[in-house]
Amino acid sequence: MNITRLCAYSNHSYCSNNTNQSIPTKVDTKALLITGIGIAFGLLPNMIIIVGIHKKKVFQKPTFCLMANLASCDLLLGISILSNIFMSLAVNLSKLSPIIHEILCKVLSTFFLYWSFNASVQTLIIISIERYNAILRPTKKLTSKKAKMLCLLAWSLSFLISSPFLITATNLNKQCVAFKSHNIWVTVMMAILIAVQFVIPSAVMFTLYGLIICQLKKKDLAGRNQSINSKRLKRKTVYMLFTTTVAFIIFSIPWVASLLIVAVTGKFSFELKQDFSQPVLQSITEMGTLLLPLATVYNPVVYCIFNHNIRKLFFPYCYDRNNQINPARTLNSSRSKSESRNDKFKISSRRTNHQINQLSFATNMN
Repeated sequence: MNITRLCAYSNHSYCSNNTNQSIPTKVDTKALLITGIGIAFGLLPNMIIIVGIHKKKVFQKPTFCLMANLASCDLLLGISILSNIFMSLAVNLSKLSPIIHEILCKVLSTFFLYWSFNASVQTLIIISIERYNAILRPTKKLTSKKAKMLCLLAWSLSFLISSPFLITATNLNKQCVAFKSHNIWVTVMMAILIAVQFVIPSAVMFTLYGLIICQLKKKDLAGRNQSINSKRLKRKTVYMLFTTTVAFIIFSIPWVASLLIVAVTGKFSFELKQDFSQPVLQSITEMGTLLLPLATVYNPVVYCIFNHNIRKLFFPYCYDRNNQINPARTLNSSRSKSESRNDKFKISSRRTNHQINQLSFATNMN
């Protein structure tokens, strides 16, 4: 008796042990649905970040604009994975025609996946350069308008890089694959893409953040006249974005490694998952399957940990309730601030009057 075993998600496809059988088991269907629900919950925080950053005035800064663009990349990645899950169920239930399946494989399963991944890498590079200029070259700060133009450029470059998959991707025995067959040119192209879109950008980002962190640890920063709160805010922003970059690289390494394995061995991802004679390659492919979808989840968590205003986006009721519970404290704090400002103004006025009196006395003596 043949039993179909679906993979939750693979580099280019959903896989099964036997393509002749089209009905998934209950366990596999349940696993797919659980994965889909988890990714769906990851889409909502990214939508909140995108809408909140574009609507709130406090987020009208280039750094937050780039963060919203990164959330858009994660949103596209999540949509691609969710579409793959539902497409896999439809194909195995014979609810999808081969022509529509091939079109969806080209667009949703392969192109959207690579497009969102490349756009994420480009955005993270722009963020690291923006932070480098903000800390080490304050005179070359990025404006919000330029940040939006750079985001558009990142999406355009990623589109051009990923567009060949619209031609090469196809469905093979009900499986979505990036290439119908493997040859030397496929291996060379995949190796170049991995080097240009992952290895080199990772080295550049780590180098820039290393220089930034070293500069932040120095006592004499570039802006000596900045307040302590301003320096502390810059540190928290750098650490937040650096954590996001490290998480992206760590969670992407198995997926990128599995792409390289597919290109070198000439085997498709679903074939590697079924090859128990090579447990290392099988484990790497499985890890790439499980870790890459988490990109839709960890960024909002990191933002909430490091940024107070983003926490207010996700938990507005808690902050409004605190303000309602302690209105007297808020009023007293505002009064104390205004009183302290008035006291400072009075002291400065007294000093000015005293200096004027001294000057007039000296003039009269002369």
